[in-house]
Amino acid sequence: MNEDFKTRLNILLADKSLKTKDLVELSGLSKQAIYDILNGKVEHYNKKLIDNLTAKTQVNLNWLLLGEGVMYLPAPTTLQGMEVAESSSVYHVAKNPQSTEPKDKQLFENTIDNLNRLIEEKDQRIKDLQGQIEFLKDLVNRQ
Repeated sequence: MNEDFKTRLNILLADKSLKTKDLVELSGLSKQAIYDILNGKVEHYNKKLIDNLTAKTQVNLNWLLLGEGVMYLPAPTTLQGMEVAESSSVYHVAKNPQSTEPKDKQLFENTIDNLNRLIEEKDQRIKDLQGQIEFLKDLVNRQ
């Protein structure tokens, strides 16, 4: 296994204040398997460990495996209170476009900002996924 992976895994554990027993629980692997991974005795990546770490810690797979990008994926932006309910001014304006009030304009601007932020996050996620695809292609081509 790549020494840099072991180092990054230990950085992740320290950052999340996780101990070996926490990693055992988080990953579903045996204590010995985790010990071997942390001590660099394993020559390959453990898919179960990688899948569980990325799902449960939001660690960026590109960072963990390759040292590229940011350590954590950005948390998804939520549009709390931005749902288009029948009582909202967004719904009202959609039904009556001629009755736009200044407060509606501000609501729309805020919604546009939030949606643009979501697009930026999705674009970053796409870049991260493309990096993962390239990494996996390289692994396949080495064999």
